[in-house]
Amino acid sequence: MRALRSGKSITLKVEAPGGPANASKLHAPRAGSLPARLISWSSTRKKPFTTSDVERRFHVSRAHASMLLSRMAGGPHPIRRMSRGLYSHE
Repeated sequence: MRALRSGKSITLKVEAPGGPANASKLHAPRAGSLPARLISWSSTRKKPFTTSDVERRFHVSRAHASMLLSRMAGGPHPIRRMSRGLYSHE
C-alpha cells in the first residue's frame, strides 16, 4: 500500500495455480472434452487419419474439424500433421 500511495511503480508476478510445476497439466485437455476424446480415439488407430474422418466420427463441421486438428498438432499434444489434411498419433 505504501508504494501505491507514494506514487512509485510496483511489479506483480502472476503465476498459474500450483506454480510452474503445474504448467504441464495446464495443457492437458479436460476429461470428456472434444480434444480429449480426439486424442483417445486417435491413439487406437493404426493408420493416419484425415480431417473428414474426424468430421464423421465426432459429428462436427469440416471447418471445426480442421481448426481442432491444426490446434492440436501445433500444441503439446501427441497429434502431428503429416501433410495437408493428414494427421497421425505419435
